[in-house]
Amino acid sequence: MVKYLLILQKKNLFYLALGLFCAVLLGCSIGWMEQFQNISQYYEYQYNTGSYIAYFSGNLSEQDIAVIAADQNVEQCGVVTYYKKIVEGKGKDFWIRGADANYMLRNSVVSQGRLPEKRNELTAERWVLETLGAEPKAGTEIEFVLEDEAGNHFRERFVVSGILSDSAYAKENGKMNLFIPADLEEDIDPIVNLDIRQGADLAESLEAIQAKLGAEDVFYEFSSEAGAMRRSMGSMKAVWGKSLLTAGLFCIYLVGICRLGKEQFQKELAKLRMCGFSVRMVILSLAKLWLAVYAVCTLAGTACAMAAVTLLTKAAGLDRIHFIFWGESRHIQPEILTPMFLLTLLLLLAVLLAVCIWIGFEGTRRSILSQMREGQNARRCACRMKEKKGKWSGLYFRVEWVSVGMAVLAGVVFLTMDYLQLSEKRMEENEIFSQCRNGDFQITGFQQENILNGVSREKLEEITALEGTARVDAAMTLPVRVRLEDDIVPASDYYDTYNEYAKDLYYREFLGTEPASGDTVYKSTLMGYNDSALNRLDAYLCQGKIDVEQMKTSNTAVLFVPQYVEGRFRQRFYSNARQVMDYEPGDRITVKIRDDYETDMESYWAMEDQISSHEEVFEIAAVVYYPYLPNTSAMGLVNPDVIISDARMRELTGQQTYRVVNIDLDDGFDEKAYEIGLSDCLETVPGITVSNLISARMEKEMRSRIYAVLRIMWSLLAGAGLAVCALNGFRQHIRQRKGELRLCRMIGFSQKELLWWADREGLCYFAWTSTATLALAYLLQYRIYTENGNQVMGLSFWGHEGFKLMALVCCFAMTRILFEKMTRRMIRSGIMENRRED
Repeated sequence: MVKYLLILQKKNLFYLALGLFCAVLLGCSIGWMEQFQNISQYYEYQYNTGSYIAYFSGNLSEQDIAVIAADQNVEQCGVVTYYKKIVEGKGKDFWIRGADANYMLRNSVVSQGRLPEKRNELTAERWVLETLGAEPKAGTEIEFVLEDEAGNHFRERFVVSGILSDSAYAKENGKMNLFIPADLEEDIDPIVNLDIRQGADLAESLEAIQAKLGAEDVFYEFSSEAGAMRRSMGSMKAVWGKSLLTAGLFCIYLVGICRLGKEQFQKELAKLRMCGFSVRMVILSLAKLWLAVYAVCTLAGTACAMAAVTLLTKAAGLDRIHFIFWGESRHIQPEILTPMFLLTLLLLLAVLLAVCIWIGFEGTRRSILSQMREGQNARRCACRMKEKKGKWSGLYFRVEWVSVGMAVLAGVVFLTMDYLQLSEKRMEENEIFSQCRNGDFQITGFQQENILNGVSREKLEEITALEGTARVDAAMTLPVRVRLEDDIVPASDYYDTYNEYAKDLYYREFLGTEPASGDTVYKSTLMGYNDSALNRLDAYLCQGKIDVEQMKTSNTAVLFVPQYVEGRFRQRFYSNARQVMDYEPGDRITVKIRDDYETDMESYWAMEDQISSHEEVFEIAAVVYYPYLPNTSAMGLVNPDVIISDARMRELTGQQTYRVVNIDLDDGFDEKAYEIGLSDCLETVPGITVSNLISARMEKEMRSRIYAVLRIMWSLLAGAGLAVCALNGFRQHIRQRKGELRLCRMIGFSQKELLWWADREGLCYFAWTSTATLALAYLLQYRIYTENGNQVMGLSFWGHEGFKLMALVCCFAMTRILFEKMTRRMIRSGIMENRRED
């Protein structure tokens, strides 16, 4: 029985196997992509924020710390305390802290020597020791002037026991800490940093720990953002969503295959029943065949998915991405997500059995004669001749709606995926824009430290002279307040949102009233750009003109004004959104420049200080929608910034250092060699961070590349599967016209007339499918355009329209070839041959 079914159903079984293979491969790939994306995002967040995602502080005893560390949900636990402050005259604060090994190694490894074991031994990251002017070498002896919590000064000598590798978190945020072993009896303010094991709820775990401690003066804090990432990593909702998507796609494949072959199957079933086989035997044999195909294809699909994972990981360079946590290097090693994989296989099996039951029901409720008649009627309905006023008016072909629907869905998948790729690329560009991480290397002064730290003019000239330097853009930055003139109207909804956000932060508000003067002001940044950076702003002009020479000798300014769309208050970077303030070229702007930038900065930002300032009035020559260089004075990109020339900045404020430097390399110059040369050049410069944006960009591009490859794979597996089903449907129904074409030949229709009718029908179906495809594709494209916020990121609603045109041409060519070639072949086979086949 199975053998007969295999012979009769070989084509349908082939399409079933192909659809099942594609569904399994797709489900596993989606699971891997989901897993990789979540792990990568979580690791990157941890690495950039110091590894731990929660901490306990307050009046912690040794017993409390032991209880916290022993909790079953605690995966990592690091203790840090305050010991003493190092008194240095370089405008920066260095701290010696007591810590255990876990905390010391939270983002580092011991690159030289060992961790400290005695209280007169310390360890630190290489860049911290270099900033202190000490030799970063194990065994080095250093004497510090220390300050205790009461303000008393004294000298103490330490030995460097080991060197820690530099961590992104400490370096980017200027956390200059040196570590000695913790002594909970001598040190003060112990903080227990935690990482909760994956699978445990973050908030519930911390609440349970606090309940164990039972102390009212002990508090905990945790990262809600990290908590959200962890929930997404273990979200069963996401698992169900992806599994249902895969099973739904397979269901469409399978129903399409069965529906398109329904009449033929009924005819074959009738023949088998006439040979003495019962319906039950036929259906059971069919179920066995399908289960065998299911077993083979799931294994093959899983194996191919794992091979694809390995290949894509190596091809995209993802195996080279790593993060350092707690003294070890962690690579992202994506595997097939087990819950999603098992759920997907179960749902695919459920779909297979449900369709098999449906076929069995359809087969048992008809007699042998009705099943034979249904097979014959399918041919008659596929092609009809209509007569009008005694003459034949032509042939009217019918193609099942399933074929048309699948052809439309296939086209929508291909076209929409193309626009989605454009959307993702623009979102990535927007993220880079929001960080102002332009160039190949970037030097910035620490944001939380002395505002005067940076690169001097002499050092800037040395950098420019370095071999491999193609271009250097630099900016001086100072925090200022800008008086809001009566004729300038700020966007109230925008500032209501941001002031509400800032009310619990140390700077309180972005736009407010100065208590001393009563002026309405907004907190801003005065930025002095060198000529090269000013010329870069031409690309982002909204209004006006930038005259660099004029800006060197007069109070002429370029104003960066953030832009937004109502209801979406994140800043956007394109030239035709709404400005947060309605400045225009020719307006005058009054800037209040502080006379002392070395003390009491938090009070200055909160507008509680009494430090004097002087005013400068600038004329706005141009308005730009993007500042190009980052603002290092804590206000970010929320408020307008006043950009003047660096020469004018020196005259008006006395500022001599560049807080931001962007460097572009000559094409093809060795990145590592340049990094060494730049490090040597800046070895004695305190208070700065040097970022290699080439490496950061490469890692981001590698991650983006793998997402793009997997999206393309999704569109190919889904779209190609649907397209194959549709073509199979068209082909099957065209073949059903043999009998009618034979009659047309017998009554005298020429081959030319029959081919003309076939071409006309092919053109009609092309018109229907292409119209429906484009309508649905543009509807989804509009949704992506609006819901993802692309209209406020400068992405046009129109994507690659040339790709759509090419897809339509291919669709037209395939439809024409299919209808004409198959009709021509059936005509050529001869009248009697068609009769025998029928």
